[in-house]
Amino acid sequence: MVHCAYDFTLTDPDDIWRVNVDGSVRLFEAAASAGVAKRILLSTMSAFEGCRSDYGRAKLEIERRTAAPGTAIIRPGLVWGGAGGGLFGVLERVAATLPVVPLVAADRRVLYPAHIEDLSELVRSILSGDVDHGTRPIMAAADEPISLRQLVRHLASEAGRNPIVLPVSASIVEFSLRCCEWFGMRLPFRSDSLRSLVHLDADRMFIGAALETQRFRPLLTATGGPSEIPPDVSG
Repeated sequence: MVHCAYDFTLTDPDDIWRVNVDGSVRLFEAAASAGVAKRILLSTMSAFEGCRSDYGRAKLEIERRTAAPGTAIIRPGLVWGGAGGGLFGVLERVAATLPVVPLVAADRRVLYPAHIEDLSELVRSILSGDVDHGTRPIMAAADEPISLRQLVRHLASEAGRNPIVLPVSASIVEFSLRCCEWFGMRLPFRSDSLRSLVHLDADRMFIGAALETQRFRPLLTATGGPSEIPPDVSG
């Protein structure tokens, strides 16, 4: 069993806990009772002690309550490739269309990319017994981090564009997103995702985890390298 599910439409913490946490735990308990010998939980690098986002805290609690022999926990980085969903897909669309791209923590926060094919191969290796996952969460990402500014410049270059990257206040953007959510608006990017992004802490993320970075291709060099990124005209 490979568990990737999470309901991102929920914003109330009680609903998140009831559906995503308790629901996932019941599924793992049922799988173990049914004799499913190999179980994989796809968690997130946002799940670490002291994380600020509801998503990170929920995934961390699922990790705690499903940890058992036969269960492997994978914490992927920023998943890219494939159909272009999630945060990467949002940034890809923004970089390809907007002349000015507003970004929070453009240089101060880095992301660890994980190509979807490399992540799938890691899952296959665990299920086939080629990887001994032990009891620690597996950090699944390339060991070359990339800043938000670098990522947006790269995605824009891939689309033949050269937008201005404009630093903006995280608190203002989060407040704006929360206001939209209070009025029931469904946006491609959530306030909780912003909290997760802004408050990533590499010093805490890697504590007690097993590393599988050697299996993952770097994002920039995989498609031509940083030299293809045009100069950042925003300074």
